[in-house]
Amino acid sequence: MKRARTMTLWLGVIFLFSKPAYAAPPIDPDAEPAAGAPQAVFNFDKDIPNQLPKGFSLPNLTRVSTACWSVQGKSRPVSRPHVLVQNGQAGPGNPFSLILVKDLFLEDGDITVKFKVTENPGSESLGIVYRYQNPELYHVAVIDTKDIGCSLYRVKKDKLKQLDNKGAIVSPYTWHTLRLLFRKSLYTLYLDGQLVMGGKDKTDLRPGQVGLWTTDGTTAEFDDLVIAP
Repeated sequence: MKRARTMTLWLGVIFLFSKPAYAAPPIDPDAEPAAGAPQAVFNFDKDIPNQLPKGFSLPNLTRVSTACWSVQGKSRPVSRPHVLVQNGQAGPGNPFSLILVKDLFLEDGDITVKFKVTENPGSESLGIVYRYQNPELYHVAVIDTKDIGCSLYRVKKDKLKQLDNKGAIVSPYTWHTLRLLFRKSLYTLYLDGQLVMGGKDKTDLRPGQVGLWTTDGTTAEFDDLVIAP
């Protein structure tokens, strides 16, 4: 009996120290939004070239911005004939360039966009903005074709606080698909249908606007933006 108790005790110790660390499970990408939930789809094909797409706005910045987001016709868009283009400028003192969807505030969301980096002068980062409060406070899921990786950041006063980072192959001049799911404190990021990272974020879970983002110097095209709560 004494030997049996000793064996049970050792098994308990082994289980205690071998138990894997907790990791938040990825959000199910096939989970459907709530019944009747609205879904916004932007393919930019009916928008007027050389203008902002309908339903979008630029943030109100205290500094001068030369960011140029506009609808353009391209020979090889994902869906013909138009894409949304950011020409690489953000403006003096503006490290990032943003465009936001008007009148759409999400606490939980499922956002997918197709993207392509078209020039690489040294800065090649773009992403999906969410939980946007103002130009100095928001979250962004970032693709970096130069450093070959994906990151999740909280932006506060133009400073990036990295919440997560994983390596991923992202080729310039090639169309890719980025999908971000966020539900309360959970987040999951997919690139070209493959799970890249997922976890918990407790930094700031307030509802906010969503949109698209690039670093100053990144020229990129976007198409088929789909947003669901």
